[in-house]
Amino acid sequence: MTLQVLSVDDLGFDHPASSLFLHYLGELEKQAAKVIKPVPDA
Repeated sequence: MTLQVLSVDDLGFDHPASSLFLHYLGELEKQAAKVIKPVPDA
């Protein structure tokens, strides 16, 4: 048995799975922004 992880580059941006994955990543970034506060430069 083999397993291959695909990325958006493998599928192409017009593939429905790519759209779902990019939406998922965007939501993760929103959640991370709520938790992680950037440290101001000194």
